Amino acid sequence: MSALPRPELAPGPSRTLNDALHDLHHRAGWPSLRTLARETGVSHTTVSKAFSRPALPTWGTTELLVEAMGGDVVVFHELWLAASTPTNGAAPVAPLLAGRRAELTVVRHHLDTGTGLLVVTGEAGIGKTTLIRSAVCSVETFVAVGLCHPLSADVPLMPIAEMLRKIRDLDSGQWLNDALADCPPYVTEALARLLPELADTTPPGSADEFARQRLFTAVSTVLEKLGELRPLALVLEDVHWADLTTLDILEHLLDRPHPPLVTTVRTDDPGVAHAIRERVSHLRERSTIEPLVLTPLDRAATFDQLALTLGRAPDEELVDAIYARGQGLPLFTEQLASAGRNTVPDGLADLLDSRLGVLDGDEWSIMCALGVADRPLPSPVLQAAASLDADQMVAGLRDLSDRRLLGAGGDAARLRHPLLGEAVRRRLVPGEARLQHRHLAEALAQEPDSEPGEIAHHWHRAGEDAQELVWRLTAAERADERLASREAFDSWSRALELWPSVEMVEGGHTLPHVLSRAIDTARRHGRVDRALELTQRLRDVGAEGPELAELLRHAGELRCLWGDVTEGMSLLSEAVDIHSGRPASPGLVHCLDTRASMHVHTGSFAEARVDIDRALDVAVEIGDSQGERRILTWAAWLALAEGNFAGARELSQKVLSSPAGAGDPFVEVALALNATDILLHLGAPVAVVDVTAERGLALADRWGLTVRLVGMLRCNVAEAHLRAGDVGGAFAVLLEVTASAPTFASYDAHGVRVAVDTARGLVDEAVVRVAALDALPHVRDVNWAETQLCLATADLWAGRERAALARLEEAVACLLGTDNALLAAAATALAARAAADARDGEAAARLRVMVGEAAADPFGPTAIGVAAPVWRLVWTAELHRLEGSDSADGWVKAALGWDQIGRPHDAGYCRWRAAQSALREGRGTVAVRLLERAAIDAREHVPLSNAIARTRAGAR
Repeated sequence: MSALPRPELAPGPSRTLNDALHDLHHRAGWPSLRTLARETGVSHTTVSKAFSRPALPTWGTTELLVEAMGGDVVVFHELWLAASTPTNGAAPVAPLLAGRRAELTVVRHHLDTGTGLLVVTGEAGIGKTTLIRSAVCSVETFVAVGLCHPLSADVPLMPIAEMLRKIRDLDSGQWLNDALADCPPYVTEALARLLPELADTTPPGSADEFARQRLFTAVSTVLEKLGELRPLALVLEDVHWADLTTLDILEHLLDRPHPPLVTTVRTDDPGVAHAIRERVSHLRERSTIEPLVLTPLDRAATFDQLALTLGRAPDEELVDAIYARGQGLPLFTEQLASAGRNTVPDGLADLLDSRLGVLDGDEWSIMCALGVADRPLPSPVLQAAASLDADQMVAGLRDLSDRRLLGAGGDAARLRHPLLGEAVRRRLVPGEARLQHRHLAEALAQEPDSEPGEIAHHWHRAGEDAQELVWRLTAAERADERLASREAFDSWSRALELWPSVEMVEGGHTLPHVLSRAIDTARRHGRVDRALELTQRLRDVGAEGPELAELLRHAGELRCLWGDVTEGMSLLSEAVDIHSGRPASPGLVHCLDTRASMHVHTGSFAEARVDIDRALDVAVEIGDSQGERRILTWAAWLALAEGNFAGARELSQKVLSSPAGAGDPFVEVALALNATDILLHLGAPVAVVDVTAERGLALADRWGLTVRLVGMLRCNVAEAHLRAGDVGGAFAVLLEVTASAPTFASYDAHGVRVAVDTARGLVDEAVVRVAALDALPHVRDVNWAETQLCLATADLWAGRERAALARLEEAVACLLGTDNALLAAAATALAARAAADARDGEAAARLRVMVGEAAADPFGPTAIGVAAPVWRLVWTAELHRLEGSDSADGWVKAALGWDQIGRPHDAGYCRWRAAQSALREGRGTVAVRLLERAAIDAREHVPLSNAIARTRAGAR
């Protein structure tokens, strides 16, 4: 093969690199494109482009070609770095990298062709960022990088927004626009909380109950669509500094198809909050890929690093001296080499301090601004914060870059390593930090994309309370827009601390409004104690009219749920009275709705009915369709609790057919979930449940939703099929959603899958799934308790009666101690079965005590659902079985009850037990007839069918 064609390039670094490649190709004997493609593992088209196109090839391709042709990789890396250096004098786009060949290959491969999450870990200065940036610069895939900083906890979702903004900026937004065009409309609206430029107006801070799910699903959906259009990978650096909401999104991504994801984690930072460390540790455990742990370089790699740093081969004496002191830590090695032989300090921190000690004037101003900012700064911000003109800043940046104190950062200047920032802050003299924070706050405030939480942080450190208050309020609104309740609560609380007087109004905010938002976000964040504490201030903030009513509503609901019910109801009534003296409004609907829910919570159904009827009238009068839907849902549940089953069914169907939220998949799924839940309690035919869930599931399938609501809706449908004896149908409903390992979002679905697999005869597999579910952390609420019933079925049929009993006793205790006692019939009866199987009279005695002391009789006339009376019969029969006094007649009554509401497997179980009793009573003929009918009832339930068959064989 002859020489390859050369591109037309002007004299300069790019032409020098291209000429060197062609010369190397000549010396290697002109290997063909296909030969080079085979030896490098890239396409022959890519090889051709590297030689013949003006565009600079990636370093990854260049390195592979140089190795294939027997060239000097170090020399070519220098040539490539020179060609890739921007003409504005900024640092090279790719950092120098010595050693780490295997690690670099792993990261490259993951970014280009990997799946899932790769976690890169190591101590500070070990070279995590250098490795990642080298890999990013050497792959064909577009890599969106998001950086976490020590102040990220105050700025929710900043790294996620940064990644999305880099994708948007790539080609004037065309790639992102094309992806959004293939997404449901809610995706653009939800993403506008992170990228306000996507919406015509700034998204409001308030949101409905599905807003957080919309945002998380929007992020995963658009990333999936972006990856379908062109190769995409994600990098999130320093996740040990990430805010909790960013970590929530990362966990959400792990449950969905997503682009290859790489994160870096520092292993030795004691300054990281305990909650963050736990969450990061959990993320590492969730990854199916072995973490990439970086260790110190050996002497040979240190030699290579020194050669790259110095631009020449170092003498052996220098290598030995630096390796002995640096111990293979790349940052230490680089700084020792840059400092020269006469540097005395042996510790890295002392060395960095000594290197900064020689700086003064413009160079120190730049380092001071970057160190106090603790993150990269765009040129305009850095120039303003350092109080320099353009020429001074360029000269200073060049000098600092030559000293290897700056890293590659594109349009932003950044310190070589965060440890340099710590060294800068150690050298600040009294008053210097405050002044620098002030300069940073003023400079950042001029940038349109600056984060208000960051600006508020700098005003706080500058000691400027008035300015901090302005930006703290804006930061609270921004956090609310991003649905980050913890960060919003922190900012609203800080604003309350700063507010100098109740009369002050700042940026359209009033003190009552700020207090209300603080209470609301405290509760959403799970800080009920702080929310209750804040309600003590409601009389002291000068609130009146609707603002006072909103505070009273918050306080009343909190007191009812976690304090004094009488006082809470009084506060709610005061809020209703305030609105009642004014024109009808959504505020009145909300107050009535809240008071109605508290009446239901306390079992005051008659009072709840009055509030519900009035709230519904007001909602219809003012056209509040969302409020109307919410009230209708409460009305349906109230009818169910009152035993008005026909009314409950009618209202639930009315909720489902309401135009409110039409087209929004989250709303439709939630409506279907509520409606099917009510239908299950009513014992509705499986066909009715299927039709009711159809629209919600269709939208969920269309938009690929994997949120917990969807799994719970599939649970309801599968439960209906399972109760009807259609095990195969239940399995089909759950197959896709339970194909992967259990997560929080799929916990309920996997729970029902346990019951389905048990019925299919796959008891051992079901027990394995039970263990996986037990390993997941979960809130002990009514949904968790109901799932325990499914898990207990596997325990019981696997002969693990003690495990089932322990599980069910915990579930019964969870339910009976609250108003959920009205839902506890099934759990209580099944616990009695476990006690009978285990022959545990003490457990049965404990269960009797719990039922006697329950907030409500789980089997009484107010118990929710048509099955409660039948469960009472089962409860009684199981306790008698434990005592050896159960009768065939008692079991048959229960079986007939199950027949009436279409639950054949439950009826078959009762007839099987009835047959056993009949055999003990000497009524063999009756037992045979019962077993014949039980076998029919038990079709598709393998363990029950086998148990019936064994009893039939013994009866012959």
